[in-house]
Amino acid sequence: LGRRTEEEIREEHRTLSCDERNQAEFAEKIKKISEIERQLSEDLSNKEHKILELEECVSKKEETIEVLNQELTQLSEENSKLSILIENIEENKGAVTALKHQQLNQISKIHEENSILQQRCDDLERARNDLSAQMNDVLAEKQDVYKEFEAQQLARTALTDSDFTPININIKANGEQTCDVHGILCIGPGIFVLTDWDNKSLKTVDINKQSMLSVLQLEASPFDVAKLKPGILAVTLPRLKQVALIKFNSDGELGLSKSIKLKKECFGITSLDYAHIIVVNSNVEVYDLRGNCTNILVDMSYDRMKTEFKELKYVAAFGDKLLYLTDWALNSVTCLSMDKEIKSQFKFSGKNLLDHGAPLGLAVSLAGTVFIRCRKGVYLLDMDLRNGRSLASSLPRGICLSYSEWDQKVFVAFTKSNIVIAMASRPPKDLISEVQWYHGNIDRIETESRLKMIGQPFKDVSTLIEYYKTCEVSLVNATQSQCYRTSLRRFPNKFERI
Repeated sequence: LGRRTEEEIREEHRTLSCDERNQAEFAEKIKKISEIERQLSEDLSNKEHKILELEECVSKKEETIEVLNQELTQLSEENSKLSILIENIEENKGAVTALKHQQLNQISKIHEENSILQQRCDDLERARNDLSAQMNDVLAEKQDVYKEFEAQQLARTALTDSDFTPININIKANGEQTCDVHGILCIGPGIFVLTDWDNKSLKTVDINKQSMLSVLQLEASPFDVAKLKPGILAVTLPRLKQVALIKFNSDGELGLSKSIKLKKECFGITSLDYAHIIVVNSNVEVYDLRGNCTNILVDMSYDRMKTEFKELKYVAAFGDKLLYLTDWALNSVTCLSMDKEIKSQFKFSGKNLLDHGAPLGLAVSLAGTVFIRCRKGVYLLDMDLRNGRSLASSLPRGICLSYSEWDQKVFVAFTKSNIVIAMASRPPKDLISEVQWYHGNIDRIETESRLKMIGQPFKDVSTLIEYYKTCEVSLVNATQSQCYRTSLRRFPNKFERI
């Protein structure tokens, strides 16, 4: 019984080998199960993470849905309001359509009226152009007549030195040795303002009474003087680079109003209008009364101007169209338009220069006659500077002169002398005195009488003035081809203080 057979032993060996294999396979399976469990654990962790993300996303979506629900509620309310508005619009649709048709009809009528007005404007434009052309012809004819008058005047107005009568007025103030007058200006019948360079003062004289009326002491020597507006003079003070505004009255009393500071020394001066002056420094410039340069009429930075001008000193304006300049280096007188175009130029040379000396100061009458104060005499030129005549060639030394519209006489000033003024006893007449419509200095009664001689649109001057205070009159600007209408809304009151 204790013996095993060989067969049993082999069977046992086979059983033992099978168990070893099963154990190896079992261990391998255990290992795979562990790997699977690890992967399942990782997958589970990932799934849990994704679940958390999805829950967060769901939470956000729920918030968004809540916002959308609120907006939906608001839109529903607005939709209800719009529905009500649409109902109201539908109710008023008929009225709106009727109003639209009414407006279209009005637009159609306005268009028709506009077409008629446009046609009328075209007709008026053609009429204005025709009138402008006629006015240009009339102006050209007038210029020809003026030139003819000037030629006639110049032909018969040559004066001799004996025609200038000295006026013995002693303008020396206390302690003054000599008086050097650089500027002279007539401000009233027989009343003149003088700029005394040596004594840094302005002086007014009455040539009828042959007396000095007043003296105004200044901070620096004055060079030239011009009338800016009623009661106000403008005086250049080169060394201070200033223009002084001076008050004056009919008695010749002077008083400083204010000073205008400029950037350069200024010499000659004239007025452009009540608010602007034209001064000569290295250029010719326009300034307002605040000292702002508003225009440069002669700019010496340009090569062209450097060939035309060298040493400009005095300036005079003819209205707001032309400007006259004297050049002390080139011995020339130049006519310049306000748009900076050189219209004409007259140069003293040969016998003219020998007899009269260099051209220095100048003045222009209301009729456009140009008077030149030369070093030794006076020369007269027409508006275009084409025709000239000598008025005097052997006067005492001087650099300035003035033309009095009240006296219709030329007045010259002397330098380094106490007898500072001489006048032409037989002065050239201005062209305006020759035309048929100019009646000279006559009083109101004589004016009314002459008006009555030609019949009535108006019975007297008062009626004429009252008429144009309410009724418009057409004014044609030939240079701009424009027609304006204006009326006399206001006029100078003789009782107003200036």
